[in-house]
Amino acid sequence: FEGDSVLSPSGRVVVSRLTGNLGFSFRRVQATQFGSDYVINIDEPLATVCLPGSKANISYDERFAITHTYGEDNTADIWIIDLTTGERRQVTNMPPGHLALFPHFRSDNWFYFLVRNDDGNERWVAASDAALVMAGE
Repeated sequence: FEGDSVLSPSGRVVVSRLTGNLGFSFRRVQATQFGSDYVINIDEPLATVCLPGSKANISYDERFAITHTYGEDNTADIWIIDLTTGERRQVTNMPPGHLALFPHFRSDNWFYFLVRNDDGNERWVAASDAALVMAGE
């Protein structure tokens, strides 16, 4: 019951969205070379995060996961999860008719995301250092 899977930058963790938009499953990826091929095993669960959201993105240091969630009044907001502490934080608080979408990490733990109004006529790219703030850096 998992889909929309995303591989972490190192290839050692996979995050998948749970059916029904109930949250995310994090699993360890174990690749064992078998001749010229690999046998991939993702049977070891690492964590389950109960936070509805769209496809997640994992930071390069694999400490943070980030997603956007849809709310009332045609809004979408960015949420970040500290995978070492389990802390979840809402990064944006969009007004009605505005959506913060598709967050993606840079290698320095800043992330970019798209902001648009509900009719799609206006679009911006925004950036945030919320992961650095959560890490106390």
